[in-house]
Amino acid sequence: MTKDQQLVPTADGSFTLWDERTGQHYHSLHGARSESEHVFIKNGLGPFLGNEELSVLELGFGTGLNALLACHWAQKHRVKVRYMSCDLYPLDRCDFIDSEDPSEKSVWHQLLDAPWEEELRIDKYFFLRKEQTDIRTLKEAHPRFDAVFHDAFSPDSEPQLWSLELFENMFASLKENGLWVSYSAKGQVRRDLQAAGFSVERLEGPPGKREMLRAWKK
Repeated sequence: MTKDQQLVPTADGSFTLWDERTGQHYHSLHGARSESEHVFIKNGLGPFLGNEELSVLELGFGTGLNALLACHWAQKHRVKVRYMSCDLYPLDRCDFIDSEDPSEKSVWHQLLDAPWEEELRIDKYFFLRKEQTDIRTLKEAHPRFDAVFHDAFSPDSEPQLWSLELFENMFASLKENGLWVSYSAKGQVRRDLQAAGFSVERLEGPPGKREMLRAWKK
């Protein structure tokens, strides 16, 4: 962590970080791990149970928590997951490892230490590629994805990462019947997703939030 980042406990016993640049926490104070598990694993990967392979695009690598939980999911269900995460302002590699489980800590270290712009094979089920880039400049050369995990800071903090133009880009980046998922339930986000071509649904939110959004390319 830098002087601009502070470790903060959350309600489920896991930790998050406060980011001075955006004036935001990386995760919900109602439960960092609970939020990630509910939004991105249950509602992002859950619909793909039964698939043999998946490709995931994440906006915002952050602390690596979503990638860690996705790796667990891939191993548990024996699904080969190729996971690409874009983060223009990655955290400095430091001491943020929020786990007492030695095996989990080992995997988390691998994810945080993974080189940027290269694919790292964690095991036969999980492959991680981190790109320090603006997701709005993704090239068409990238393969299409089954799922997009939209985990940017809030629309009020970083409106450029919640724009109609970006949602149109994400729609084009998804395979048919692919999904976009996020913790946000903001009305303007829902309307812009619909304008981009998505079929949008409101789902029960994680602890502390009434709703969240999931959108399908159909």
